[in-house]
Amino acid sequence: MIFIKGLFYGIGVSFLLGTVFFALLKYGRVWGSKAGMAIASGVVFSDLVFIGLVLVFRDVSESFISESEQLLYSFGGILLIFLGIGQWVAKEKEEKSYSAKNVLQLISLGFILNISNPVNFFIWLGIQSSLTLQGYTIGLQLVFLSASLLGIFIAEVTIAAISKHLLRALQGLFLRIFKTVVALLFVGSGVFLLLKAVL
Repeated sequence: MIFIKGLFYGIGVSFLLGTVFFALLKYGRVWGSKAGMAIASGVVFSDLVFIGLVLVFRDVSESFISESEQLLYSFGGILLIFLGIGQWVAKEKEEKSYSAKNVLQLISLGFILNISNPVNFFIWLGIQSSLTLQGYTIGLQLVFLSASLLGIFIAEVTIAAISKHLLRALQGLFLRIFKTVVALLFVGSGVFLLLKAVL
């Protein structure tokens, strides 16, 4: 039962509109599930970093992030703004081949988009705390967290695969508009994090 709960949690989280979701749409339009697997791998790897911090250094990591909150939000915000600008100025290329270079770039993109927001750490911290309060053993907690990561991976690959069929026909003006929307979302998310850092 806890495995199913974790699986559905991961799937649900993946469909929230955010930078990763729109990255899946953009690159999934070209490479489909292949892009989804690469981006999702980066996302899952960054989530593993957060989960590891939560489980191994919970008190220390929570304290560090709380004390360094402004710095982390500022760093994440600037990173997303630069990614957004990069998305906007990059020339759109309909690459038919899918090389190892593409794989590494998309894995890195998924990792950076996910880990740049410190809120994700507090989400995993909240989940682990909730499971502890409900009386789940560390073994069952690991089952839930593993199932969540599996759900995230499956959902993100599916989103990318679907986008290839729904968005492949985008050409010309519509393609430029879509590209601009993705870039603005990245920049907007970065500005939001910067505002959280100063307010």
